[in-house]
Amino acid sequence: MKKLLMLGLLTLLLTGCRTATEVVLLQPKETYTIELEENPSTGYSWHIYMCDLRVFEIIETRYIAPDKDIPGAPGKRRYVIKGKNAGRGVFEAIYIRSWEKDQEPAKTVRYCFEIGG
Repeated sequence: MKKLLMLGLLTLLLTGCRTATEVVLLQPKETYTIELEENPSTGYSWHIYMCDLRVFEIIETRYIAPDKDIPGAPGKRRYVIKGKNAGRGVFEAIYIRSWEKDQEPAKTVRYCFEIGG
């Protein structure tokens, strides 16, 4: 069972990096910022779907309100990623309405982080 789980995780990580939106090269302790447009007034928000905390950590996640005070204007969701250990890991976020359980995400982003050693 343990071998099957490890094989599944390895397949997921390798597939995730091949289909990544972006490949990011970092050294340990370096940071990378991801900013995604988010409009909570529509019910949609970004949610982390997959991330490999063995090679990086998320040191910040927050919503940034729009500059202009216009009702319904989108803001940004910020994730700051920090390299931790040498290796490769996937960060994937999905844009969903949390109460819609059987719906496909409106958007998906996937980053492959390669942390040097």
